[in-house]
Parts: sequence; C-alpha cells; structure tokens
Amino acid sequence: PASLCFILMFIGLKMFLL
Repeated sequence: PASLCFILMFIGLKMFLL
C-alpha cells in the first residue's frame, strides 16, 4: 500500500536526519 511506503520513507528520513 502507498501508506506503508510513505511511513517507511518518513522513518527513513527521520533516521537520516538523526
């Protein structure tokens, strides 16, 4: 689903920023 991909991308971005 698109929502799952969006959540994964959000988590990845957070990890990248942190």
